[in-house]
Amino acid sequence: MSSKIFIEADRAIRAQPHNEELVKEILDLNPTYSPGGSITNTARIARWISKDRRVIFVGVVGNDVYGEKISNKLKEENVDCYLVTTDLEETGKCIVLNSDNGKHRSLITDLGASKLFSSKDLQNNILQDKMTQSSFVYISTFFLGISVDVTRSIINYFKECNKKIIVNLGATFIINIYLENVKYLYENANVIIGNEEEYLNLAAVNGIDKSQNLEGITRASKPVLVYHNKLFKYFNVKSVKNIIDTNGAGDAFAGGFLAKYIEGEALEDCIKCGIWCARTIIQCVGCDFDNRMSYG
Repeated sequence: MSSKIFIEADRAIRAQPHNEELVKEILDLNPTYSPGGSITNTARIARWISKDRRVIFVGVVGNDVYGEKISNKLKEENVDCYLVTTDLEETGKCIVLNSDNGKHRSLITDLGASKLFSSKDLQNNILQDKMTQSSFVYISTFFLGISVDVTRSIINYFKECNKKIIVNLGATFIINIYLENVKYLYENANVIIGNEEEYLNLAAVNGIDKSQNLEGITRASKPVLVYHNKLFKYFNVKSVKNIIDTNGAGDAFAGGFLAKYIEGEALEDCIKCGIWCARTIIQCVGCDFDNRMSYG
């Protein structure tokens, strides 16, 4: 491969003009394709675990083969979709580079069509109905890179309706770029999920006010740290011998956690389900799973 790029293990960066050639080279190598994206992964996992619970995914795809792959996969897995399709951009992609026999992954993301979601789309009657029917919203700080206005509108709506708001901290570079808006999401969330690096970064640049209902901190193979009712709790994570791909582990944890959380299960059960999903996913390529497998 002629192109070179330097990216740290377990980090995520956006595709830039200087590394677009690398992306093209990787696509020419006939890579394995797996429907993904932070919220996409979590929605699929939550639906997989909570088979009787309706899960609605909202996003934008291009009018291309990649958008078709995502749409078909979500329908196959019975995830209710509201997908805006556009001819203006190709479907967003994420290049996943594994290292150390799958134990570490680095991400190069291209937002593609996803960045075209607008306030106009938010006003669609179909989407309005889906929001009205929903009792929970799960959103990542990644969406701030698409539209701050849409993000705030969604949060304001769910807050005014006294519905549960769950926020994922996304990535450290998002926190640095959109600090004030990340702070807004953090302060208005009922539940916050993020990895240790993201929390440490947020604490370093802004400080953390321990006043939220529930916060979950994933720490790779180390115990999951949970802050709830002004107390810290640790939940052990069993080691996994057959690690194939750690990409999507955090998304899978969030999906498993949410599947039980929206059903009103005890905190311990929510965390254990999240850990099980994460441990299961890292034994697969991409954030994928076998529908024959079941939790519990």
